[in-house]
Amino acid sequence: MMRRCTPVLLAALVACSAPVASPPPPPPPPTSTVPAVADPAAAAAAFERVTHPGGASKLPSGRAGYRTYAEVGTDLGSLVTARPDIVKPVKLPFKSVLGAEVNGVEITHGVAAADGKPVFLLLGAHHAGEWPTADVSVEFAYDLAQQDARDPRVTALLDRVRVIVVPVVNPDGYDISRSGDVEAKRRNCAGFTTRAACVAAPDGGVDLNRNYGVNWGGVGSGSDTHADDFRGSAPFSEPETRNVRDLVSSRQVTVLVSLHTFAAMNLRPPGQRTTRDTPDEAVYAKLGEAMASANGYRSVRSRELYETSGSTSEWSYYTTGGLGFETELGGDDNHDPFQRAVIDQYLGTDPFLRADGGTRESLLRDAEAAGDRTLHAVVTGTAPAGAVLTLTKSFTAPTADPSVSFPSSLTSTMTAPGAFTWDVNPSVRPGRDGKVVPEDWTLRCTRPDGTLALEKPVRLARGEQVAVDCA
Repeated sequence: MMRRCTPVLLAALVACSAPVASPPPPPPPPTSTVPAVADPAAAAAAFERVTHPGGASKLPSGRAGYRTYAEVGTDLGSLVTARPDIVKPVKLPFKSVLGAEVNGVEITHGVAAADGKPVFLLLGAHHAGEWPTADVSVEFAYDLAQQDARDPRVTALLDRVRVIVVPVVNPDGYDISRSGDVEAKRRNCAGFTTRAACVAAPDGGVDLNRNYGVNWGGVGSGSDTHADDFRGSAPFSEPETRNVRDLVSSRQVTVLVSLHTFAAMNLRPPGQRTTRDTPDEAVYAKLGEAMASANGYRSVRSRELYETSGSTSEWSYYTTGGLGFETELGGDDNHDPFQRAVIDQYLGTDPFLRADGGTRESLLRDAEAAGDRTLHAVVTGTAPAGAVLTLTKSFTAPTADPSVSFPSSLTSTMTAPGAFTWDVNPSVRPGRDGKVVPEDWTLRCTRPDGTLALEKPVRLARGEQVAVDCA
């Protein structure tokens, strides 16, 4: 997230998009199975042994140097191979500007089921040169796969929470930076059709962490195409941000963390001095302090680093009500030597930080918070076994200019085993005026034969539960 340029003045914004209609109920998700693992603890231990030959680091992967983009993909594949019972691949819907696939992994017990668990989403490498964010993301995924069925805390976490890790949101920029062609590259390759052209124009592309819809075009984002913080031509103009938008909009992501470098801070909304504190400031501050006591970073409102607009965490929070953070790993540059930037930050062994467990511990606390029902909402009830439950909500939100808006459509599903519990975000939406917008989810229950059993509005605030009967 750190940048070294001064934001330019705001230019005229583009015309608004039309709101989208509420989508019809989706068909039941296809059934899928995962390979059985006779002894999960033995599989986890064997995976750990493979990654730690003589001379390996103390990281879960045993690595001692930064991954290339190809190595990120290889390591994600190794996770699926080693623990197919709890890890499945995730391919995001849009390829990058230059045609690269954007991949991640999903980790939980019963990973193939649409089971209504809350989601913790971890994102890395929005900014190309921030290499440690990709490696820390992969290490956390490795950690869960190696400690499941061995560490009671991790095992309990995966009983309750679905963890999704996308280590590299910006594959084109990351590859160009990591290869050394333009090591200081920050943005994606918007405006270019080839890698060579993107390399030849190092000040080109869009800052993906200024391209999200909420407050797009506001203070702390640039209108100059050559500025480090250039926001793009419109909200979600970039396929890489549309990937995150669609992923979050189709899940109940109750906590999101987007990793950056190198300010050593846990940042929560808002990102502008003129925006009121969020209606969840007390909740945010408490979780931020829990993160800070683990990783040794300061816990502050994002504007206390510098002002930003159009960021991932603000968009996800003000759109879904899920708690979104941007964690700035510590250091002196976007990618310090691997020992300090990744190993010491992850394990909490940096001598300059008062860390208690490091980034590993703070991410575990974030994932556990995703499963804390006092921090989101819950729908319980009964339904025919195999019925598909759907929650939808559509609305239009303004950007920094009230005349410029963007549509939002949230749709998530679960399959009911009969009696069900569904961990969801509040239906009431946090507003930028410090109040909440009184909105409802639309709950639909579709029987296994495709007929509609129930459709009703459901209003939920943070920490609330509601019971429904669609049997």
